[in-house]
Amino acid sequence: MSSKTDTLAALIDSTTTAFSEAGYEGASLCDIAAGAGAPLGSINRYFGTKADLFIAVMAQLWRLAEADRARILAERLVANGGRADPWCSS
Repeated sequence: MSSKTDTLAALIDSTTTAFSEAGYEGASLCDIAAGAGAPLGSINRYFGTKADLFIAVMAQLWRLAEADRARILAERLVANGGRADPWCSS
């Protein structure tokens, strides 16, 4: 890994994949670290526990969903002449 930021991103991506494929209980920290190409100790160093890693993944997914929501709303405002809901007059 070239930097802390790269390691964190790789661990989040690997964790997301591991949890989606094996579930929280079935995902092993060894597999997550291997999938990220990072040492196992990096999970403890940057996140602490498996539960903390889960929270970090959920926070990342929330940020992505919020960014999508904001983009969709902006597109809708443009398409509807500045109104979020074309059915409402105000």
